[in-house]
Amino acid sequence: MVRLTAHYDGKVLIPDETVDLPTGIPLRVTVQTDEPVSAMDPIEALDGLGKELWKDIDSVEYQRTEREGWEVFFTNDRSLWSVQVPGIQSIRGLE
Repeated sequence: MVRLTAHYDGKVLIPDETVDLPTGIPLRVTVQTDEPVSAMDPIEALDGLGKELWKDIDSVEYQRTEREGWEVFFTNDRSLWSVQVPGIQSIRGLE
């Protein structure tokens, strides 16, 4: 397999470097652009969406207030924990 870079002039693909291939043989060509992944990633396109909603809110204070509403229970040896979050089933785990 030969891997190469090329550019398109509107009619044909032109290799950026000399290609050592026999002439007259059929080739299978797959085209992949060199665009940055972020330009093609729909998830990254959501970055910053709704940021105006948080403009006047201190994120650290908001998180602290939310966590104060949680009830956290530990066993005597603190290896098993349970968190009660309003509106969500309890979350349990091991340390």
